[in-house]
This record gives sequence, C-alpha cells and structure tokens, in this order.
Amino acid sequence: MIYYNAWANRSSRGKDMTEGALEVSFEQTLDDPVALSKFLLRESSTARWQRWTVRAAYPVIAIGAAAVWWAVAGADPLVFGLIAMATVVFTPLLWNRYDQAMAERVRQQLGTGRNLPLIGPTRLVVSADGIERVTAHSQARVGWTAVERIESDGERVFFFVGAASAYVVSPGAFADRTAFEHFLSEARRLRGV
Repeated sequence: MIYYNAWANRSSRGKDMTEGALEVSFEQTLDDPVALSKFLLRESSTARWQRWTVRAAYPVIAIGAAAVWWAVAGADPLVFGLIAMATVVFTPLLWNRYDQAMAERVRQQLGTGRNLPLIGPTRLVVSADGIERVTAHSQARVGWTAVERIESDGERVFFFVGAASAYVVSPGAFADRTAFEHFLSEARRLRGV
C-alpha cells in the first residue's frame, strides 16, 4: 500500500522530511536482491554477450554434431531431422534454465547469512530531499545527489545508489499496478527527472 504522509514534524538526522513525501511499507525478502541481480544481468553487456553466446552455440554444436553423425554413420535423415527439431525446441528451455541458475546462485549466496539489514519489514520514504529506508536493524538516508537512477523491472522499483547497489521496493508495497506506476512516476518527479 502507498501511504502519503505529511512528514513536516518528523526529523531524521536533524533534517525534516518535506510535505508530500511518499511512504511505502513492505516485507523485504531474498527475492528482491535476486530480482536486482537479474535486472543487472539483463543490463550487463558482458552477461548479455555470454548468455547469447551460450544460446547460439548450443544449437549450432548440437545440429553440427548430428550432421556429422549422419554423414559419417549414414544415419537415417529422419533421425537428423528429429535431432535438429529437438534442438530448436529445447534450446529455449536451456535459456530459461541458465537465467534460473544465475538467480539461484545469488539466492544461495544471500541464504548463507542472516542478512538482517536486507530482509524483513521495511519502510521507505521518498521526499524532495531524497530517500530514507528503515528496517528493524538499519536506517539509511540518501540525498538525491547520491541516487544515480530510478529503474523498474515491471514489478519492483530500484533506487540505484551505485552501479550495482540499489534500494529495492518489493511488489507487495503496492495495492495494484496503478499504485505501482504512480509511485514510480512520483519518485522520478521528486528526484527531478
């Protein structure tokens, strides 16, 4: 749910939050940093190149191996055709498996610790002055000059405070798609973008 509050009397580190701030409260889970990693992988030219190399190489190698086998062993052309069709059909499944494996590695890395500042009940306040993120174990306040960009994967909002570091707003923070889109546009407006 999105809560609009007047924060004029609330002070954080001696500086008052401004009127008209956006506040969202949600449960931060390990799925959120995993989603951030997926988002970064989709943006990364190296990861994109690696993914497409794997995606292109597998069918070429499989069909090439089947063609060599067919030529050398004199196999039935129907078998070659079936292998080629199976390669075309099953390659997209391997693509998805590659992406799932990358996400699972991130989830395993994060799952080794307690990650108390990263997961659990979270409140995020977005104002004209910047962003304040509060959990049971941490509190951080960042001015807009430290926020490099605001992005979205269609479900979550990412406030990037570095090339690979971001505050993530979970999908559970929003009642519906309209609330999500409104929050995203208002956050960008407050940042001045």
